[in-house]
Amino acid sequence: MSREMVVYGFRVLSPDGTVVHAEGRRVSVNVDPETFTSAPISDEARQAAMAPLGAPTVA
Repeated sequence: MSREMVVYGFRVLSPDGTVVHAEGRRVSVNVDPETFTSAPISDEARQAAMAPLGAPTVA
């Protein structure tokens, strides 16, 4: 696992879970503001980034 990024995967399924309507991923990369290169994400920042990934919700 890369220490410079967090990757979120997602799927939108039919109510019975048999049809995938959409799927994708989002990548968050930590960038060093001085060098503009990727930099490790702290454990605290990684935990904060993962917090929204609780139980799925239906909107």
